[in-house]
Amino acid sequence: MRTDNLRESLLHHPGMVQQETYDRDTAYLAALWDEPVSYVVQFAQALDSVTAGYFLSCYVTRYGEGEWTALNEHTAAAETGLGRGQWYAVRDRLLDKGVLMNDRNVHASLYCLNGAKLEAMMRRHSNLSLTAVTAPPLSLNRLHLRTLLHYGLSVKACLYLAVLQSETPHTAFTERGSFSNWVLLPEKTVTERSYLSKREQQNASEALRTAGLIENEYRGFPRMRYCRYSLKRLAELTDGYMQTLTI
Repeated sequence: MRTDNLRESLLHHPGMVQQETYDRDTAYLAALWDEPVSYVVQFAQALDSVTAGYFLSCYVTRYGEGEWTALNEHTAAAETGLGRGQWYAVRDRLLDKGVLMNDRNVHASLYCLNGAKLEAMMRRHSNLSLTAVTAPPLSLNRLHLRTLLHYGLSVKACLYLAVLQSETPHTAFTERGSFSNWVLLPEKTVTERSYLSKREQQNASEALRTAGLIENEYRGFPRMRYCRYSLKRLAELTDGYMQTLTI
């Protein structure tokens, strides 16, 4: 009986409760303050892969050229949200293209960016016109990114939503409704900003509509696509994701 009381007192020790609360709050704040991902569309163009371009955009924000770092499916998932199969497909593509170098030692598999190889590929395959180069990179809100990935949406769906958000004019908080304003979103614009193909856009749009996050309609002649996203639904999903960090 005395042992049970001791165990009970340890499990409910004020210091432990305070530490658990601190850890939950820290995770919550870290999610709110996490810096966005700057998606460089030229990476995707050079590698002919949206997913590889997204991974490389995440990679260069954390690791410099010539810096060796240990990577595996678990670290890739934690830093980018890519699943096991996606990570290995991206890794193999980058290694095959020579953009990543690999060194296996006893403890880990180390990787390093080959900046010269990446630059050469971008010069051959990317749009490096003055307009394209000076355009700001597509900004992925990392909290929205983590939220959508948590609910099973793909990186490509996240990119599609990010393009829609970037094309939507700013509205003061007090003037916002359940949905954003309708904006013209041609296929060409999405491709230029994200490198998503027509089929990839269709799949991403369908996934976002199924999740209740966007609405599409066509107007005029020739028919032009207009889109808007649900601020309310995005807030609901984000709140649900944040709750998983505080339980």
